[in-house]
Parts: sequence; structure tokens; C-alpha cells
Amino acid sequence: MRRLRLASAGALAFLLCVGAVARAEGTREDNILAGIDVRQKLGTELPLDATFVDEGGKTVQLGEYFGKRPVIIAPVYYECPMLCSLVLEGFVKALRPLGFRPGDEFDVVVVSFDPGEGPELAAKKEAKYLESYGDADTAGGWHFLTGTETDIRRVTDALGFQYVYDEQRDEYAHAATIVVATPQGKISKYFFGVELSTRDLRLGLVEAASGKI
Repeated sequence: MRRLRLASAGALAFLLCVGAVARAEGTREDNILAGIDVRQKLGTELPLDATFVDEGGKTVQLGEYFGKRPVIIAPVYYECPMLCSLVLEGFVKALRPLGFRPGDEFDVVVVSFDPGEGPELAAKKEAKYLESYGDADTAGGWHFLTGTETDIRRVTDALGFQYVYDEQRDEYAHAATIVVATPQGKISKYFFGVELSTRDLRLGLVEAASGKI
């Protein structure tokens, strides 16, 4: 386990998320900033028995998306006013020329870390980004999940993804990351920021497919 210092694009995305609170009282801002981090936990096993609800309202376990191919996990929340959309838009942009297709060579699992969100919001996000990706035939490889605080925390803790709810603004402050996991459910690689390299993402999936951490 090693602590990540967010840099370059990752740092920019980080600042985009929390910059709005800079006008607030210093102590409050410091408390929010202190709670945001991504600690890389390479090789950590994900809680595959964690239970969620998918975009269609079906109760599922995280492990249902593992076993055959690598999985890309994106921790976001669906009503995020800015950063999560930037993360997902940058992710989809990197996927288009990838040459691998969701549902064939890998799966995409988007996990909302807001326990107040439900499958209706998840379904809207799935429709939006599937349309943006431009290949409706890959719908079976995209999964947008919501869940309880307990199961969400099990996954985000395993990912090392630390976020803070700002009650005053009714928003979450968080960093920008996606994580690639092996077919066996172990964390293989992290990507940071809102602009992803297609080449690096492809390499990360190839390595994860072979179980490389």
C-alpha cells in the first residue's frame, strides 16, 4: 500500500472539485481537504459479496461482474455538479478508439458513493454515457450501481478512495480516479485525472487480464 500524491491532471481535477469551498472559512476548507485522498491499494481484493442495485433495479453482488475479464471501476456520484461528469466524459473519450469493447474484453462498473441515489438516476447516466460511447450493442458491458452506505464504504475503502460530504453545500468533495481490477477481483492499476491515455488504458487492461498488479 502506498499513498498517492495527486499531481498534474489529477491535481487539477481535485482542485476543480473543492475549489468552490475556498471562499468558505479556512478551518472548514482544511477539514474537507484533509478528508480527501486516494491511497493506492494494489493487489487488494475487492469485496465481491458487496450488494448493490443496478440501473434496472435488480439486486446484484459486485462479484457478478468478475471471473471472465478485467473490470474498470469508476467511483462517482450521479448528481455531482461537475467533476464526476468530467471523469466519465474523459473515460468514454479514451474508450472510443481503444479497440476493446465493454462486455467483450472488459466490463465497466460505475459505483455511486452517494447512498441517497437510486436506480432511476443510474439508468439515466447509463443511457447518457452509452449514447456518448456510440455503440449500443455494448450495453451488457456497462453497469451503473447504487447501494447502501455500508456496502459503498466496503468498496471505497478497498479502493483507498476517501471522500467527504459537505453538508453546507450538499455535495461530496473527492478526487478523480478510475481503477482497473483483474478478473479475480484484485486491484491492478489506478488512473487519475479527467483526461486518460487510450494507450495506457489499453495496456492496463492487458496487464490486468493476465493478473498483473
